[in-house]
Amino acid sequence: MIPDIPDGNSSGALSASATVKQLLSLGHEVYIIGRSIDTGSSLPEGATYQPAPTNFRWYEHFSSPKLVAWFDQLCDAFNPDYLLMIGGIQKPATLARRARRRGIKTAFLFYINDFYCTRIYAGLVKGPCTACATLPELPALKNRCYSPGRFAQFIKSAIVRALVRREIRKAHRVLGYSKSQTALHALTGVASSSLAQVSFQFDPSDLDDWTPSDDGYFAITGQAILQKGFHLLAAILARLPPTVRVRMSIYHAQEANGIIDRFGLQPFCDSGQLELVHNLRSRSDYVAFLSRARGLILTSYYPTTGEFVLQEALYLGKPVIAFDVGAHADILRDGDNAMVAATGDLNDFADKIARLDKDAELRRNIGDRARRSALSFYDAAAVAEWDTALI
Repeated sequence: MIPDIPDGNSSGALSASATVKQLLSLGHEVYIIGRSIDTGSSLPEGATYQPAPTNFRWYEHFSSPKLVAWFDQLCDAFNPDYLLMIGGIQKPATLARRARRRGIKTAFLFYINDFYCTRIYAGLVKGPCTACATLPELPALKNRCYSPGRFAQFIKSAIVRALVRREIRKAHRVLGYSKSQTALHALTGVASSSLAQVSFQFDPSDLDDWTPSDDGYFAITGQAILQKGFHLLAAILARLPPTVRVRMSIYHAQEANGIIDRFGLQPFCDSGQLELVHNLRSRSDYVAFLSRARGLILTSYYPTTGEFVLQEALYLGKPVIAFDVGAHADILRDGDNAMVAATGDLNDFADKIARLDKDAELRRNIGDRARRSALSFYDAAAVAEWDTALI
């Protein structure tokens, strides 16, 4: 298995850890390889880790004799049935190509959308975008999906995507968490016979130590980018009654002013309706912030794969207000286990927040069903989807 980052507290690292635990629980042997800058010190017990002799540079998607020779030695010793690449597109296509030629089945599971999108999350101001899935790179050029002065970087990433996409189309399996994610892979040219679905790669066990409460505020968290819908926040907050309290977590305090200015949030900070919370340095700080919220405002505006904060909120029994995008549209049912608004319908989105704020019974009922849904995502039957998917 080749993850982006094999250990740490980032969402990619935690997903990788969950994947390892799920595969080990099914009786598989797991040998993890990663960039030489990784340590692997926090991997689940039972997995083997070996740092690669290189840092997986972009040109190694073309050729890397040193990396391939090292990979051959590992395969001779471990004799794997599968090479599983998970996370983003950073894993060299040369290794997937070498594995296929050795008769090893290759499989891909993407946590994000960088396999077709240079913006990584595949969202525009107007909403989710899948244009480059069917017509690689040309829509990105039209929409100027690259930063000023970063055109060379865009070209380099386009080359990497093309090389990885070639391997994706030749893979034994291309995996997804939901119907919407596998549909995206089909758009990129993956044969339907190669598509399969697995459970969410998330381990909620550390949340069992928390007793959720309601401190009267709605939580917002995540990267402050338009793909996460932060450009919609001012318009949504303006539609809310002034009694609705919102707290937004920001990792670095020095980023607060820039975020406030960029998204026009100053009036809501001045009125006290919006409070910025920072210095949530540890995992426990963050979970405490979420577990005490009245609900989660999730404005994601891209083809989601099932975000961590959504997994966490549902598991904690928190009502979630979201748009019908990506995996959210597949697993969230409006008025049942969440409150779901159509993409772009800010009036309905704000109305659902206001309804939850004033109706304790509605919050309780939706929270209970959210919790039941979350439990089904990680039970034995869900984890066993790995064996069915890889056949």
